[in-house]
Amino acid sequence: MEKPWLAHYPPSIPATLDYPKKTLSDCLWETAEQYGDKDAIDFFGKTMTFRQVYEQALTFAHFLRRLGVQKRRPGGGDAAKLPAGGDQLLRDAPSGRHRRADESALHRV
Repeated sequence: MEKPWLAHYPPSIPATLDYPKKTLSDCLWETAEQYGDKDAIDFFGKTMTFRQVYEQALTFAHFLRRLGVQKRRPGGGDAAKLPAGGDQLLRDAPSGRHRRADESALHRV
């Protein structure tokens, strides 16, 4: 597959990246542990810390599990496809504090 946009990348930007063989929950957990209260997102003046992103991911995962979404088998296709407006699911998901032990709702990507 031809990728003409790569010709516009500066030399310091690689065409591909190597990703660690970790679960999404592990990546989020490690980032929250390392950067905790630092801003992860700044969107139109609204910010979220890395810890808040992790907690929201857990809340969303638990919400999906309560809806009946099952963990996918390794190599079993797409992890999730959200329709336009999928952010509404996040806003409607009940908030709550979760511990690391409750991460079974998140799965390997």
